[in-house]
Amino acid sequence: MISVIVCSADAVRARAIRGHFASILREQPYELLLLENPRSMAQAYNQAIAGSRGEVLVFAHDDLEILTCRFAERLLRHLEAFDLVGVAGTNRLCHGNWLQSGPPHLFGQVAHVVSPGYGVWLFSGPGARTVGGIQSVDSVFIACKRKVAETVRFDEANFDGFHLVDSDFCFGAYQTGFRLGV
Repeated sequence: MISVIVCSADAVRARAIRGHFASILREQPYELLLLENPRSMAQAYNQAIAGSRGEVLVFAHDDLEILTCRFAERLLRHLEAFDLVGVAGTNRLCHGNWLQSGPPHLFGQVAHVVSPGYGVWLFSGPGARTVGGIQSVDSVFIACKRKVAETVRFDEANFDGFHLVDSDFCFGAYQTGFRLGV
C-alpha cells in the first residue's frame, strides 16, 4: 500500500490533490492522509507516519500534479533501486536550500504553471533519467520506504515551520546510509 501524506491550508487545493491522487493511483491500494492547517510540517508528517499503513510513504505539496503515465508502477520500480526518491535534488548538499549546490550537482525536473502553460526547470542533462548518490531532494515530492521515515523521522524540535524540513530529513537519510535517487 502507498500512503500519500499532504499538508494543506487551502480547501480548493486539498480537494484537487485528493482527486489527483485518486486518478493516478486508481489501480493501486493507497490511502491519503490530508493534514489541514498543521502547526508545522515536521510535526504533521511525523503524526501522519504514525497513523499511516503503507510500506511506501509519499510526502507531496498540495499543488502537485504528476505529469507521467503509470505513476504507481514507476514509483515502485524506483523504490526497488532506492530507499528514497524525489523528482529533483542534489548530490552535494552544501546549504539548507538544495538548489544552492548549483550545476553540475542538480538533477531532475519540475514544471511550474506559468501563464500561459508551464515553465520547466530541467536540472539534469539528456539521458540522466535516474540518478543515484543523491543527498537531498525537493519537498514538492518525496517518496520513501517506511523504514526510512521510521528510522530518520522529521525533526520537530529544530524545524517548527514549513522550511528546510525536506533538506534535513533527506540529508539525515543519506547520512544514515539509505540510498537516495532522483
